[in-house]
Amino acid sequence: MSDPLAFTIPQAITTAGVRKTSLYAAIKRGDLRAKKSGRRTLILRDDLRAWLERLPALDLKRAHRETDLTAAK
Repeated sequence: MSDPLAFTIPQAITTAGVRKTSLYAAIKRGDLRAKKSGRRTLILRDDLRAWLERLPALDLKRAHRETDLTAAK
């Protein structure tokens, strides 16, 4: 099976390319659904994808202005 149905926390972090604190914060807020199997916490593949797709898009104009402000200091 090439695509797993669920990820452990370390696998979800690696797959999504996010930090552990971001993932746990999303779970705590209810933005990302997690399941328990014994002591293991699992994130379903579709839930991880849906959470990533709901993240806000990068505002390139704002990012450019912030870079200009940082360079001016």
